[in-house]
Amino acid sequence: MDRRAFLQKTTRDAASLLLVPVCASLTSCTLPVRSHRTHGGPRMEIPLARYPELEEEGGVVKILSADGGVFFLRRTASGHVCHSALCTHQSCVVEAFPRGYECPCHGSTYDAAGRNTGGPAPRPLPAYPSWREGDVVIVDLRGEDATTPREPTQGGKS
Repeated sequence: MDRRAFLQKTTRDAASLLLVPVCASLTSCTLPVRSHRTHGGPRMEIPLARYPELEEEGGVVKILSADGGVFFLRRTASGHVCHSALCTHQSCVVEAFPRGYECPCHGSTYDAAGRNTGGPAPRPLPAYPSWREGDVVIVDLRGEDATTPREPTQGGKS
């Protein structure tokens, strides 16, 4: 390795090391949420074997339905909760973060329970009943009062 290549590599490596603590302090530098594609319809089944993050509190998976729906399934201390990923302001797709959701279009924010905490969003994110059955999490898009955030449950329907 000649002197020029050595200096370029050393400078690049040093710059990378300097960015690590800065990036670690920002919520936008978290690992991207993995996605699950599902068939359309009123009932979604998400296999836990494919998404081990849903076994740990705070784990989130983005669900893309064949009929165009976009949702986030989140593991909480008491079970699983599913929210629509469409901002209640102008239907932009929100991004999931460890502490909640944020709309990239106009800055609306929501906590992990889907309650709006800032920005122009007029309502919480719609929530859907979800529960675990064996090795899958079931989400029922026909749930009663599906627009109100719910407290998740471990066993039966929430």
